[in-house]
Amino acid sequence: MLERVIMLLDKKMLVSLLLMILILESIYFYGMPALATATESHNSKNLKIPISEDSIYIIRTKESVSNYLLALRDVGEIRYIYHSLRAVSMYIPKDRINKLTKFDFIESISPNLKVKALEMDSEYVKTNDVHITLKDAVKLTKVDKVWNNYNLRGRGITVAVLDTGIDSRHYALDDLDDNASTDDPKVILHVSMVPNESISVIAPYYDTNGHGTHVAGIIAGTGAPDYEYIGVAPAAKLIDVKVLAAGGKGETEWVLAGIQWCIDHKEEYNITVVNISLGADENTDGTDILSLAVDELVKHGIVAVVAAGNSGPKLGTVGTPASSRLAITVGATLKTDPIITSYSSRGPTIDGRIKPDVVAPGGGILSGDGIYAPMCGTKDYYVEKRGTSMAAPHVSGIVALLLEANPNLTPMQVKYILTSTAIKCEYTDAKYRPNNEEGYGLVQADAAVEATLNISSLPQLDVDVTPTRDLYYYQWNVTLIVDSHGVPDVQFYMVFYNETGFPIFSKVGVTNESGLAEVTINSTELAVNLTITGNATVTFTFLAYKLGYEWTSFNSSFVTVDYIPEEAPPSFTFPLSLEYIAIIGIIVVVVVVLFIVKGRKTKAPIPS
Repeated sequence: MLERVIMLLDKKMLVSLLLMILILESIYFYGMPALATATESHNSKNLKIPISEDSIYIIRTKESVSNYLLALRDVGEIRYIYHSLRAVSMYIPKDRINKLTKFDFIESISPNLKVKALEMDSEYVKTNDVHITLKDAVKLTKVDKVWNNYNLRGRGITVAVLDTGIDSRHYALDDLDDNASTDDPKVILHVSMVPNESISVIAPYYDTNGHGTHVAGIIAGTGAPDYEYIGVAPAAKLIDVKVLAAGGKGETEWVLAGIQWCIDHKEEYNITVVNISLGADENTDGTDILSLAVDELVKHGIVAVVAAGNSGPKLGTVGTPASSRLAITVGATLKTDPIITSYSSRGPTIDGRIKPDVVAPGGGILSGDGIYAPMCGTKDYYVEKRGTSMAAPHVSGIVALLLEANPNLTPMQVKYILTSTAIKCEYTDAKYRPNNEEGYGLVQADAAVEATLNISSLPQLDVDVTPTRDLYYYQWNVTLIVDSHGVPDVQFYMVFYNETGFPIFSKVGVTNESGLAEVTINSTELAVNLTITGNATVTFTFLAYKLGYEWTSFNSSFVTVDYIPEEAPPSFTFPLSLEYIAIIGIIVVVVVVLFIVKGRKTKAPIPS
């Protein structure tokens, strides 16, 4: 039968038929976007690996990083291990960076950002030449009333200071009670995460810059020898966690190492507060590695207090890790008046959240300085510094007072108390609080202590995330329904990862009056951001929080599926299905082959 058909067709007809089929297939496939299959591989050209000038990267894994150390060492040199963060910092030669794309256990890759102490340029001032002291700042925040009315001094509380170091020979920091006959050091430990500046090398100076000693004095200095410069919580103990070098600058990997150390030794040294008066200027959505690491501190039960930055007065200048969602981010006021300083960084974060959370005195604060400590033979040198670096330790000191009053407070309770008792600052442009100049306002220690003594447990957030799929021709949406069970204004974020485990983009939102919110992700967005266009499991991290509630966090995922409904074909698409066209194409090829074979068999000899 097939041979008879072939005999009826001449070569021109067959060529015409073949061309027609090819044209029809071209029309069909031109009108249909290419869809990846479930077996599509994702190679290095699809991955957005950051560029790091020093070839140092922060690698975060999906599971315990201990499981993958051997594989990672095959790529580069491991410098620091952050078990609680499931991460390592690594030196990776440029010619090996693409090897990371072969590892399906990697969750994220981050650059090793440079960070710095957040103080403004200022002069060193001798105490005898200065008439305004720390007393003005503690009056502004009502700390003096807490001392007098509640007899709270931060007893039994340990604050870790991530900074340039602490010169523990300073008279205000060398002893808890300033009694030479007792052995009760205020700085109970010195550790360093800075290469070439280990404690064994820099001892007995410890602070190679002076910034950390100044911050420590604001938190817990006794004020010796003249007691004009008493810190907020003078009976609190301090731990010196050096993460900045002599120039007041550092790197992300050092800060992460300091955070990991605090988590590891929380129980051993009773670390309940961490002060971070440093950062980078990058405005983020809170899903960068530094902000996430600070969130991890809070998840481990440690109150994290972070300076907002000194890049104001423009909006959107708050940096990292100040963009952390769970930390208490602090902006700066003048030392004598509730007026926001011009340099204090403002929100919003890149994803629209309000920052800072609160403000405290940061302009022209007098405190101790490592460079001008008693090692020089003087005992009356203090120094004036300004910046959000000075505002954050005021809040850390107040937190120590609150924890002495109620040691059972959770970090979220502390944040709720400080924000709910803060007062409005003067001359702010915003009509409502919270706002991106002052957050909830200037902290008030006396009102915060009163609230602490009367607070009940905060309720837990109960949040569900349910994926649903809306399908239409060529594209589809995955709608994630966030249900906080009747609790409105719950803020949340989702960090999405592509099939190789790299976090490429995030979604943020707030639940409505019914406690519901929707996050919609369409196929185009997934294709552009995650290189996913076919069947895949998309993983994401979810975190929700609201002042007055405890935070909640979990990992989840949804499945994408190739699907083209038959009932909605676009008008420009050829009506035949892909299967039919493939069959026709095969038939044409078979016909052509048979025609050629038959032509060779029946070819007559040329007559002589």
